[in-house]
Amino acid sequence: MARDFTGLLSWTPYQRRDPVTGRVKTHLRKPTARQTSPRLKAFQNCVADEMRGRTFNDSRAVRQAFGEAARQCSAQVPARVEA
Repeated sequence: MARDFTGLLSWTPYQRRDPVTGRVKTHLRKPTARQTSPRLKAFQNCVADEMRGRTFNDSRAVRQAFGEAARQCSAQVPARVEA
């Protein structure tokens, strides 16, 4: 008996631009992998704003700055964000 795998194989193509080279790559994403939490998106935007325009000498400095930005944004983003 054949099984129906159409529900398992529904992938959504999306494009991502590399911020350094500017090249656009097409990737596939499962429908369940979408990030839809308003709080998560607000947190990610906050961290991106904190990190934007900064330059670093090594990966340790990047990790430290990212951790600091994440801690600051975690305190700034309210526990509940209305959509």
